[in-house]
Amino acid sequence: MSDQNPQVLLETSMGPIKIELFKDKAPITVRNFLSTLRMPIMTGSSSTVLSRIS
Repeated sequence: MSDQNPQVLLETSMGPIKIELFKDKAPITVRNFLSTLRMPIMTGSSSTVLSRIS
């Protein structure tokens, strides 16, 4: 996977969404996003709810 962009499968109530992360375009954002996904709160529950606050 070192030559490929990481992909994430996001499961929603409306169906799954496959997300491709472009580490060559946004390396810090991709690293932060992937490290967030590895946090215990994200890996311990299949019903974790994410929301965007702006």
